[in-house]
Amino acid sequence: MADVMRLAAGDNVKFALRPLRAGESVVLDGVALSIDGDVAIGHKVAACEIAPGDTIVKYNRPIGIATQAIAAGSWVRTHTVKSGPGHYWPYALVPLYALARMFPPTREPAVRLGLVTLAQIVTSLVAAVETPPRAGGKIVDVLARARAELPD
Repeated sequence: MADVMRLAAGDNVKFALRPLRAGESVVLDGVALSIDGDVAIGHKVAACEIAPGDTIVKYNRPIGIATQAIAAGSWVRTHTVKSGPGHYWPYALVPLYALARMFPPTREPAVRLGLVTLAQIVTSLVAAVETPPRAGGKIVDVLARARAELPD
């Protein structure tokens, strides 16, 4: 099983697929990276040196600005990154989606349009890494995992 995963080619962070321990070495894209502190599953690790003011890129999209120097292999977290104003607005929708999921006529659209949890993302990414791809690529259905968690 892979230890870390780059979600898009332009990302300067990697995604931990398992808990990483200080001092261990992980390899991605043929490059070894020494982990300088414990990193929880699903958290970001700097793929390269990141200077203060540099943009943090995940999913090939900017997700924040480094507030201090981040060494390659370091945990990238709220203490080292300032999130942009658009980073937290989806949390305002959580109560609305929760209400919509309670009623059968709006349940399926709420799941389809609702927010995906970190646990659902990690589960899907681990499944994508551990399961050999079929010819022509692989599709991991995060929405199917969200639907499975719905009450009957």
